[in-house]
Amino acid sequence: MYLKNLINKDNVLFFLLKTLVILLPFNLKIISPVIIILVALSFCIGNRKDYIKNFKNNKYIYISSIVLYLCFVISIMWTDRIDLSVRDLIHKLSIIIFPIIFPLIEFIRKKIIVLLRFFTISNVIAVVICLSVSIFNLFFNDSLEEKYYIHFGTYHSMFLHRSYYAMYICISIWTLINKEVFKENFFKYFLILILILGLLFSESKIGFLTLIILIIVHVYLNFSKINKLLMSICLVISLVFFCLAYNKILDKFSKVIDGFNNELDITQVYALNSMQTRLILWESSLDVISKKIILGYGAGMSKNILRERNLECGYKPLTIYGRKYNAHNQFLEMWIELGVVGLIVLISLFYIGIVKNIERKSFYKAGIFLIFFVNFLTETVLDRQSGVIVFAFFVNLPYFLEKTNKT
Repeated sequence: MYLKNLINKDNVLFFLLKTLVILLPFNLKIISPVIIILVALSFCIGNRKDYIKNFKNNKYIYISSIVLYLCFVISIMWTDRIDLSVRDLIHKLSIIIFPIIFPLIEFIRKKIIVLLRFFTISNVIAVVICLSVSIFNLFFNDSLEEKYYIHFGTYHSMFLHRSYYAMYICISIWTLINKEVFKENFFKYFLILILILGLLFSESKIGFLTLIILIIVHVYLNFSKINKLLMSICLVISLVFFCLAYNKILDKFSKVIDGFNNELDITQVYALNSMQTRLILWESSLDVISKKIILGYGAGMSKNILRERNLECGYKPLTIYGRKYNAHNQFLEMWIELGVVGLIVLISLFYIGIVKNIERKSFYKAGIFLIFFVNFLTETVLDRQSGVIVFAFFVNLPYFLEKTNKT
């Protein structure tokens, strides 16, 4: 009987989902095969009988995701490089895969909570590994080069680009502080402190900003319910970490201010900090958008278009060694490739995810969308597998947290 339950079709699909969320923080190549197997089995053994009913339960977010992907497909009609567009469509398949297969899977509230816990714990393990290696290098490795200290955050984030590493951490912290997923106890706050330390080591400015926004939102919504002792301990320890890293954090944010105030020397290869680079890319993006506002240039074309513009303007740091930068803003990137229609669809997706969920008092779901929204402002999240998969997964999955039977 146990074996029969173990190989039950629902358990098989759930096992694949658990495997996927465990692998995500480590950005392993096996993630794509797992998704392929999940899709194949979902169509073979999934619950086709209740598909329409399950789809209708979350129809707005599903339809928005599907329409967003179809915009990429349609843009092939006017792209100059079919090969780049097709490659981009394959890269972004997760956007349409998850809203199509999720209604085939028998989700119940308990299983959703397990998935969120698995992702969070896996992310904590990834952070602990990164912290352990970084601390060992700082205190026991005498052969480190100067660039290790200059780009410490980049070297610390072993598995993911540091901006995505920080985004994963923020998702995990938001999940940890949600009482439906994790109960109130000291262990929960200990895990939060580990994640905060990982965030500090990442030196991600957008990660710091996202965390601050999440803390403000959480305190505002739950001030009367928060365990004051646990929160005080957490804040004190966080303050200690902050003081230890104060100079580094101040240096990072001073570069943001410098990016706005200082005149750019575009002739020097290493003259630009990350904020200055983004300012140039955003200016370039707006310039190329102005030439094709309605339809855009087609899926997968943004890097080529921006490189051509940067070459014309003599932005040497952004073009040397054949570099091809994206817009470093998902909304601008969407506008470049899909035109104003694609931008409207993406904004509509966030409107449904944030505004509508706040109206329904589904604050956990709204928080997930808020995390992605903030990161979309400074990163082209859908340009990397570690971004597009977690985005497509989480914008759909949390919608079952309160929609399903409480069993």
